[in-house]
Order: sequence, then structure tokens, then C-alpha cells
Amino acid sequence: MAFVDQRFAVHKVIPHVIDCTRELYRDGNVAESNRGLFITNEGLYYILPIVLTIGLIFSLINTIVSARMSHHSHECYLTAFNLSCSLLLICTCISQLPNYVNMSSVTYKRIMPYLPAIENWFWYSCSWLLITIVTERTFYSLCGKWHGSFGKVHGALVALLIIVISFVSTLPQYWEYRLEEVSDTHGNHRCNRSVLIPRPEVLDEEGQTYIVEYAWFHWYEMIYSIALPYLFLPMLLPPLICIKVHIYTSMPSNSGKSSSMKYSGGASLKDQLRQERSFNRLMLVMTTLYLCLSGPRCAMKLFHNPPISIKLSDHQLLIDTLQVLFDVFFYIFFSILFFLYLGFGLKFRTNLYHLCCCKKHDPLDYY
Repeated sequence: MAFVDQRFAVHKVIPHVIDCTRELYRDGNVAESNRGLFITNEGLYYILPIVLTIGLIFSLINTIVSARMSHHSHECYLTAFNLSCSLLLICTCISQLPNYVNMSSVTYKRIMPYLPAIENWFWYSCSWLLITIVTERTFYSLCGKWHGSFGKVHGALVALLIIVISFVSTLPQYWEYRLEEVSDTHGNHRCNRSVLIPRPEVLDEEGQTYIVEYAWFHWYEMIYSIALPYLFLPMLLPPLICIKVHIYTSMPSNSGKSSSMKYSGGASLKDQLRQERSFNRLMLVMTTLYLCLSGPRCAMKLFHNPPISIKLSDHQLLIDTLQVLFDVFFYIFFSILFFLYLGFGLKFRTNLYHLCCCKKHDPLDYY
């Protein structure tokens, strides 16, 4: 039986763990303590593709609608965020195909070692684009401004810069893994599977640990992808919650009420203020759900994989089950984004309505 150090076998690929345990469960050769795990895996085996499909469809819709309403910097960040979500889900669907479809082609096996790096690229982009949106909204709340934007061009350039930085942050991963056939044993049942393991070039002479360059890279990766986002986002939320959005204007009005003033597009200040408040609520709910649903997956990635490599349990089936379960929680976030936009995004709802009805409208007339 081939042995793979669990510190390095961080991406089990072909097949899903349920394919290695289903036959064992049907034959009744399963310990009573493991039956719950097998049943859980059976359910996750069918739930995961449903979650990914729903998330991908809605993410594409979110990208199209948000692109139509990108008139300010924070809306450009949101469009880039939705685009990164769509690309992340596409890569995940491709990497999950061998669990459901026979993918034995040489081309697919060649691209498989690069998929984790591509997935991480778009995941990092999503995290830091969300941080950028919340940072901008919090900054203007702290300054007492009800509205602020650096413009569409600025937003597009910053979003592109974040995506490029995230790509550079994953570059070493493209040379890290290779695909290798191994055998797992569950009781008396042996299951052959393909596993992504580190290439010999990234390990030391004894093959027990990463070379120093990759050891430092994994520390950087954990700080960039997990530590900093989970430090910044909770710090940015309180001002977004506690500081009320007000109307500040130096332009006088005959009635003395600033809400009666109009922009050139026709939307009153009161309507603009309403839209700004709804966007802040949307960011608050999105960020809270992102932290909650991605937290277990990030904790597993942080402690179970390099550079920390803590062995959480000797029960490998339990670890496999938790990894898939936390992945499902993580991708549920992308599946419900569409409903968050509908519930809290006034501008999103209006643009979606006009997109479906093919009706021309003033871009600032949202109500």
C-alpha cells in the first residue's frame, strides 16, 4: 500500500471518499461508529454538485446584473467580486468532475495539478475584493459622508490590481503538486485513488518537509488568505453597523429639506441615501455570512495543512468527512448571494427587473 504523508496530501482528487466506502457499507462490514460518517458522506456526495450548480448559475446572473450597474468604485469591486466567484465555482466544478464522471484522459490529468492553484487564486480575489468594498464603505462612514466614490475607472483599476496580486500570491503553487496513484484501505476494502502530492523538487533531501522557500511561501499564503481577512473584516464591521449614514450637502434648498434636491439623473437625495444604506446593510450581511460559512473550512486548512500541519485526529474518515462538509458550507455562501442581493440590494433588484423586461431606463432612476 502506498503511503502518503497526511501533511502533504492536502488534495484528494479521484474518487470522492464515498466511492471508497459505499461498497463497504452495502456489505455490512462497517463498524457501528462509522455508519453515521458513511451516511453523511452519501448525502454530501449528492448535495455538493447541487450547491455548486446553483451557485454557478446565480453567480453568472450576479455578474451580469452588477456589471450593468457599475457606475461607482464600490460597484466595480462588487462586479469583480461576482466575476471571481463565478470563475472559482467553474474551477471547482472541473476539479469535482472525476467524482461523478469518468475522467481518465491524459489532458485532464495534466491540468489537475494546477486546479488547486487556480481555485485559490479566485478565492483570494474574492476575499480581498470583499475587504476592499467594506473598507471603502467604512472609511466614508467614519468620515461622516453619506456617499463617496472614486469613480468607475479607479474601481476597475483597483479591482484588477487585487486580482493580479492574488495571482502572484499563488504562483509557487503551480509547481507544487503532481498526481499519483495510491491505495486507501477501509477495513478489508481497498480503494485506488489519485492524489495530489508535492513534487520531489519542493521537498528536502529526506522528503519529509518542504524546502525553506516553500515553507516560507506557505506561511505567507496562510497570512494572506486567512489571517489578514479574518483580522480586517471583523474590525471593519462595527463602524459600518454603528455609524448612521447622513446627508451632508452645502447646496441650499428653498424648502430647507435636503431630500427635495435632485441630481441630474432625477433621483432625489433621499432616494440616494436610501440606496446607500441598503448597500451598507448588504455588505454587513454578506461579510457576516462569509466569515461564518468559510470559517470552518479556513480553520481546517490552517491547522491540518502546511505550514502548521497539526494532526487533528487519527480517524482519517472523520477528517475526510469534515473537509467535504466544510466545503459544502463554503460554497453555500455563493449559492445564496443572489438572494442577499435581492433582499438588500435596491439597485440590484431594479437592474434585474429592467434586464428581464428589456426596458430602457435612466441609470440613476432606481425607485
